[in-house]
Amino acid sequence: MLRRSLSRVRASLAFGLMVAATSHAAFAYSEPADPPPAAPEANTESVTILDAQKRGLIEIDARGAGDERVRIAVRNRSDRRLHVIIPPGMVASSATAQAAGGGAGGAGGAGGFQSMGLGSISNNLGAFGRFVDSSTAEAGFKSLPVKGDEADPAAIDVPVEQTVKMILPAVCLNYGLPTPNGSNRFRLVDVDDYTPDVRARTALRTLATMGTSVGVAQAVAWHTFNGMSFEQLAALADGKPINSYELALAARFVQTIDQTANVAAFDPSFITRSRVFVQLTGRPVLERAIQAMARDLDGKTILGLPVTVVDPSVAPPAHGPSLLLTIELIQGENKLIAGKGTMRNLTLDGVWNLFGRFGWKDVNTLESLNADKLAGAVDRAVASAFVAAKPSKRSQTSTTLRIENRLPFTLAGIVVRTGDSAGDPKISFEGVGIGPGRATPISIEAAGGKVDRVILNGL
Repeated sequence: MLRRSLSRVRASLAFGLMVAATSHAAFAYSEPADPPPAAPEANTESVTILDAQKRGLIEIDARGAGDERVRIAVRNRSDRRLHVIIPPGMVASSATAQAAGGGAGGAGGAGGFQSMGLGSISNNLGAFGRFVDSSTAEAGFKSLPVKGDEADPAAIDVPVEQTVKMILPAVCLNYGLPTPNGSNRFRLVDVDDYTPDVRARTALRTLATMGTSVGVAQAVAWHTFNGMSFEQLAALADGKPINSYELALAARFVQTIDQTANVAAFDPSFITRSRVFVQLTGRPVLERAIQAMARDLDGKTILGLPVTVVDPSVAPPAHGPSLLLTIELIQGENKLIAGKGTMRNLTLDGVWNLFGRFGWKDVNTLESLNADKLAGAVDRAVASAFVAAKPSKRSQTSTTLRIENRLPFTLAGIVVRTGDSAGDPKISFEGVGIGPGRATPISIEAAGGKVDRVILNGL
């Protein structure tokens, strides 16, 4: 579970991560105290996990742990503290599974067990990947730079002669092979060394960087690594459940990659484009103000995604899944502006289906309302209507909330308000990765909480 104090903080090292440093085989839940600064360990080197292994600085023991995670133990054999970075695009490889499927590790083959595509150590249960902002990610990225940042959520610190154990979220890369268990050992490799298929490599590295839910990542993996069609995935009667919204997101992601001229130089910002459309309407007396508001709103962000404002009389051409928010501005007798709206979801077959309704009370006059305030009001109204926070457990100091996502997109982040007043403290959780139609518990140090706003990244 995620647990945070009453401040805006990052939700890292979640997913029941169990990162621990210990010199014996048993798990612990905290790193040992650092030695005095004079000790050799006071010198820290930042290094990627495969490079550190190649140089003999660390020993790695990677083992199976079911169909959604991999257990990894890293032992420091150097004379200095190591800041070990786990870049996106890593595979826990079963040599037998690779050989059985050939090429991209396809389905079938006798014996062996699944190879696993790895997410990030910063993930909570159900999430997959680092959730890097797509607007800052580089096209064709291979890995993130080694910066030596001690706060890097995708890195672990391993003291001299100590072992750090962790659990990483993972997806199966060999449909039909047995699920790996604790007796199965993996070899960690970069996806570029696992398969020659550029499309599959790009898919795994992009998802592990941008972040999504495990369900979306699994659908993409079975399609790109094993050649399963989305019709086949939808028809699966057994195995890992993947819902229709996750399949739609996975299909759109793969389509976007396939439409890129140079797949290896795929631009992750393509995923966020043309996902949120807005139609603004109102009574004729507000027409001039609405036209000005529409011009200013275009290009702003709602739900963390860029907005495209479109003509209220025409359904916008788009590729699903996308959202169409039709918003009516209403001026009351007190001259304050309220709003009500409908949300439509564009399916992969090009049909805009009514998804639900939302609205907010009047808080601004027409003169004080601007595009930023309107976007904020829509953000809060949509979050309130389609994402619920239900208390499931309370203690003297904290509350566990079950966050239920009813939007057709994965939640990349959420902001929880600890009371009913607008001035109550807010807690920010990043990289939560709650898939559409899924729920995840989070813990806050407060008597309760309500979802104030949510962030989507298009996956």
